[in-house]
Order: sequence, then structure tokens, then C-alpha cells
Amino acid sequence: MMCEPQLKNNKNKLIVLIMNEDYINNIIEFPYKVDKFQKDSIDGILNGDNVLVTAHTSAGKSTIAEFAIALSSSKNKRSIYTSPIKALSNQKYGDFQKKNGIKDSSIGILTGDIKVNPDANVLVATTEIVNNLLYTNIEYFDNVNAIVLDEVHYIRDNDRGHVWEEVISMMPKHVILVMLSASIPGAEGFRKWVENIKGKKCHLISTHYRPVPLVHKVYWNNECDKVVTNTNDVDSLKYKAFYNNWKLINSKQQKDRESCPTMLKKFLEYLENKELFPALFFVFSRKQTEKLALMIQRSLIDGKQQTECINMFDYYVKKFLGETGMQLSQVWTIRKLLTKGVCIHHSGLIPILKEIIETLFDKGWIKVMFVTETFSVGINMPTKCVVFGELQKFDGKEQRCLNPEEYCQMAGRAGRRGKDTLGTVIYFPIPPKNMTTLTDFSNIVKGKHSSVVSKFKMDPVLLLKCIETERKPEELFESTLMSQEINDCIKGINLELESLKQKKGCISIKDDDYTKLEHIKKQEVVMRNSKPNKRRKMQAQINNLKKEITEETLQNIENLENINKDISKLEKNLVQSKNYIIETCQWQEHILKNTGYISSEGKVTLKGRCCSSINESDSFLTTEYLTSLFERIDSTGMYPSKSCISFIVGSLIDEKELNKDTDGAASASHMYKALCVPNHQEVSNEMNYLKNKYEELHGEERLRDMNYNMTPMFGCYVYLWTIEKWNFNSIQEKMCSELYEGNFVRSMLKVYNICEEWKKISEIYQKPEFSNIIEEIQKEIIRDIVVVDSLYIAS
Repeated sequence: MMCEPQLKNNKNKLIVLIMNEDYINNIIEFPYKVDKFQKDSIDGILNGDNVLVTAHTSAGKSTIAEFAIALSSSKNKRSIYTSPIKALSNQKYGDFQKKNGIKDSSIGILTGDIKVNPDANVLVATTEIVNNLLYTNIEYFDNVNAIVLDEVHYIRDNDRGHVWEEVISMMPKHVILVMLSASIPGAEGFRKWVENIKGKKCHLISTHYRPVPLVHKVYWNNECDKVVTNTNDVDSLKYKAFYNNWKLINSKQQKDRESCPTMLKKFLEYLENKELFPALFFVFSRKQTEKLALMIQRSLIDGKQQTECINMFDYYVKKFLGETGMQLSQVWTIRKLLTKGVCIHHSGLIPILKEIIETLFDKGWIKVMFVTETFSVGINMPTKCVVFGELQKFDGKEQRCLNPEEYCQMAGRAGRRGKDTLGTVIYFPIPPKNMTTLTDFSNIVKGKHSSVVSKFKMDPVLLLKCIETERKPEELFESTLMSQEINDCIKGINLELESLKQKKGCISIKDDDYTKLEHIKKQEVVMRNSKPNKRRKMQAQINNLKKEITEETLQNIENLENINKDISKLEKNLVQSKNYIIETCQWQEHILKNTGYISSEGKVTLKGRCCSSINESDSFLTTEYLTSLFERIDSTGMYPSKSCISFIVGSLIDEKELNKDTDGAASASHMYKALCVPNHQEVSNEMNYLKNKYEELHGEERLRDMNYNMTPMFGCYVYLWTIEKWNFNSIQEKMCSELYEGNFVRSMLKVYNICEEWKKISEIYQKPEFSNIIEEIQKEIIRDIVVVDSLYIAS
């Protein structure tokens, strides 16, 4: 018999109190006793409230997500689980299929690359997919009971944070928000914002309890010691001793120092002796992960483990990538490393290959894995030990120290619940990297985390989407975190104004004194433009006039003038703050009308519909190019060739690895001829047209993302892959580039998604012939190493 929770009335608000766990177990059965923070979170969910949960990695946040999903299913309602990373979405989809209380529900996944049962009761999706649904299919959420926003601290991300803000702002109020994060600075302010915009309780439930406590150490010169005390303070004396020893050794000539491979060998022996395998070794360069991994000569696993590991690796590579996959240099490098119980994991690996590696790591056959930062924000893969080979990284702009949030995210992987009593974090400054100073180390390990600041962007495409869906942009803006920040700013300005006006009221100046001072100022202006003799006489007169005014009065007048200046500045800021959204929307509407995206009556045009439907490439560049192309087709009746379009669609990818060439368009133009493209002149003409559109929009600052760059060289990759049907190795050899296989696969999948959008745009403009050309290109993309399969979903 199902045990119902007890209900308690508190000031006319219904509060659910779980008196025992029978009710939870009837919804979903957990093989462990739920912790207090989990129970508190479930209380809030049962009461229909929103919850913001902050808890360390491995503390058990997933329990809360699973309960919210199972509860929704028990009510025959939909639920959504969102994550920031496609790989994490894939893993969660696989996990949910195995969970009691969830596995019997229909489960689907929608990530852009993978689409399985999208109408299921339980949908796993990336946050961007959910954001698009809120604009294009708001009715979808009518039957949604709860949405889990995992890794909700991504709202702080400079590039993608606005997506989380829009999802939270626009999500219908009946949908329960279950927001999960390891830590989110300024969580109370975040909670208040959600509570204000949703008009119902939002519970902040935090626990500082870490099931597996962390110990932080430094290793250098065969010595390893704890450098962070139990009270989370850095032991300055111990750290300085390590630092001084590091300086001493590095002051020696190269021939008198141990080589990097020798140091790494001794370090791994230390880990093995201390039983600290498996270990994740973080470095911040993909090439460095491979360089370090290849230094290891001795196998860390026995013959039986080696055989089992290689057999499974070969099986999965052949299953998903075929015999072609087995010929890739990347695959052979990893296979060689696996024979030693060592591996690498970074964004340059083929996605399915990363999943195979994760599976082997989970099996215990990989003892040391050299990884980049992407591993810490991806799949859930705890380990016994985390090693930092460096504490600085290049963030795309500059070389800087890790911030506390980044360090915490990576270090948090140490310690496996139910297996380890401690999670060990070791800083081993492996050459040629410099050791971090004590001050920087202290800031990294125990520095203050930066607070959540709105990343909302009221750009023209968002305005188009609002107009198209008859949503008032002002109402959307009012529900954003940015609106709350502006309102707080306005309150602050008003308080400051009130204070200044009170100070102004306390200053007393006689009218006669003020008149005299004004006269003095006028005389000083005249004096500066006078001849020397007259200037001396006037100076004497001015000095006599100043003697008639006391020092106190002069000071009061100066204070009054400064206060008036401050008041004027604040009042100007107040007006700007109050009118920000109105003026922004008016200016953007003006631009959209002048460029044909909305009509003079304020309705979205065909061009505007095209623009608002584009998410995979720059909206304005793609729209401007396609609309002009369709006009030329209408004028001449001539459609571009398939090979020409393959170059164009590939060039829209922003592939930074290939953009190191300062003039990619010129290099690509030479490549067209080198590849003997039959219609290379047509390709060159179209590419020049696209390039001119890009430069025009960039000059007018009308690109949606001003940091976006075209990659004409990737257009060559797409041509060779889809038209000439070359394999990856042949393309690499011809292009003479160092593009990673993983980058190639991800970019090709993005091309596939761009093609999907272009087909829809062809329907809007009634161009079925063009749609057929796009579909022919699209059909040639998914083959060999370019696959959308996931090991987590297939299993």
C-alpha cells in the first residue's frame, strides 16, 4: 500500500513533510538512504516549488533529478533533463534507461546530433535545444511537470550563459525547476530572482558535506606532502619549501637536471606505491596530453587486463567506425597507449572514441589518463586521484592562472563514493611549466568565487523571435536576471541621489556670496584673454574680491558644485537604466526595418523568418547570402552546383584550428585550382560573394557574434568528403593540415545540421530544387568516422 506524505498547513500554504521514506520508494526505489539535503529537495518538489541545489561532486544531486523525473512519470506528465554537454546528455540517457522508476517510462534524447524518440515522456536534451523549443513550440511544455537544469552554474558562462537565463525566464510557471550545481556563487541572489519571476517559492538547499573529503598535496623532487590544512588554509611554510626547492633545481643547467620522462616515471611509481590509481592528469594543451602519455614506457596493467582492454577497444572501434576507423593514426596512438594502461582524453578525439575510452576507464583498465579541462565539465567519471601538471592556462585571450571555480570543478573529480575514503589532489609542476607562486596557489585553492552576473543579450535575432511568436520583448526582459540587476542598480542610484540631496540641503550659502563668486569667475575668464599689464591689475582686484568671501564659504560652494555634478551624472544614469530595454529594442527594430527583416508595420518578413530559424551558423550572414542567392536564381534560372554549395556551407563553420591562416579565403582559392575542381571559377565567384557579405556585415557590426570567423579552408574539406568521397587520411595528406579528427567530425556534423536548416529555409522560399541539392550533400556526410552514434545510447 502506498504511504502518502503528511500534509501540514502553514499560513495557508500547503507544505509537504516526508515522515518516512516509503512514499519516496513507491515513486522510485533508491538502494541507499537519502540524505537530509536530498530529502529537503524532494519536499520542495512534492510541494510544486522550484529548488536550487548546491552540493559537491558525488554528494548525490542525481538522486534529486531522478526523483523529479520519476514523480512526473507517476503523474503521466512529461519531464526534461538538460545538460550543457552532448556527451553528458548521452550518458544520462543511458543511465535513465537503467533506473527503476524511470526505465519503464518512454525516454528520448535530442541533442542536435542525436534524435531518439523526441516525443517521449522523459526527454534528455541540451539546454540550447530546450531554448529553441520555448520559441518554436511553447505548447510542448503544457504537459511538462518538471525540468532538471544540471550544471546550472553555466549561467555564468560568457558565451552560453544567456541560454540558461532565457530558459529559466521563459519556462512556463507551472513547470518545476530543479536546478543543480556543485557550487554557484551568490546563490541566495539567484534564488530570489527565480522566486520573483515565477511567483512561487524557490528553495535554496545547500550542503557542504563531501562524501569523500579531498586532501590537497604538492609533489616535487620525489617528495609529496599535504599543503592545505583541514581548515582549508594553505600551509605557507610547506608550500614555500617546495617552491624554493623547485627554484633551486631549475637554476641548475639542463644536463644536471632530471629529464621530464624520468620525473614522470618516478611520479607514477609514487602513485602506484601509494595505491592512487586510477588518476586523471590535467594539462591544458591537447598536444601536451599526447606528449606526456607517450613518455610512459612501462605498462601499468598486467597481461590479462591488457588483452581484455585491447579486445574491447578493437570491438567498439570496428563496430562504430568500421575498418576505416582502424586505419586512423589517432586510433593507433590510443591503442598503443592502452597496452600500457595509459590514455588521453581531449576535444580533438572523435566523440565515439572518447566514449570508448571512458568505458575502458570505468572498467579500471586505464590507470592514468592525461586529460584537458573539457573532461571536468563533461561526463560523470570520478577517480581516486586528480593531478594538476600546471595551474595556468591560455583562455583564448591570455595566459592566466586557473580561477577557483575551474580548479574546484577539476579537483572535485577526485574521490569515488563507496570506494575511497579520501580523494587525493596533487599539484606536480611538470617541466617545462613554472611552479605557481604561493600567492597564486592560495587564490586558486581558496580564493573567492565570482558571483553570477547576467549574460543576457537582447540582440536583433532575439527581437525577431519575440515578434514572430507575438511575445513582448519588454516582458521577456523583465523576467531576466539582467532586469533584476538593472532594478537593483536603479534602487542604488535612487538611494545615492537621496543621500546627495540631503547633503545639498545641509549646505547654506548666502546669495550675495554666490553672486560675488560668479562675478569672480567671469572676471577670471576676461583676465586670461587680457594683455599682461591689464592682467596684473585684474588679478589684484580678483584677490581683493576673494578676501571678502570666507574659506568656509568657498569650500561649501565647491562641495555644492561637486554634489550638483554627481546628481546630474546619476540622474543621467537613472534615465539610461530605466530606458535601456526600450531604447535597445527601438534601435534594433529600426535596423531590422531598414534591412528588410521586418515590415514598416512591424511584422516579420520572409527574410526575417529565415533569419530567426538559423541557429547553426551566423544568422545574418547566412540570411543575407541565401536571400541574395535566391534572387539571383529567380533572375537567371540557374542553380549553383552541388560542389559549389559544398564549399559555401563548409566555409560557414568557424574552425579555429584552420583559421590560423591570416587569409583563409586566398589559400582556399589556390586550393580550388590545386584540387582541380571542375567549376573552380563558379566556386571562387560564390566564395568572393560570401566573403564580401561577411566583411560588409562585420564592418557594420551586424554579425550576431562579432568574434565569428568564416573558414573557407573547411569548405575544401567538405568538398573532398561529400563530392570526391575521400577518406579523412587522404584529405589530411592533401590539405597538409593538423586538424584533429575530433574537430573534423564535430564540424562535419555541424555542416549536417546547417544543411537541415537550409532545407527548411528552402521550404520558406519555395525552392525545392535547391533543397534537393542540399539533401544530396547531406546524404554524403554521415559515413566512416563521421557518425552520430553514442556508446551510451547503443548499449
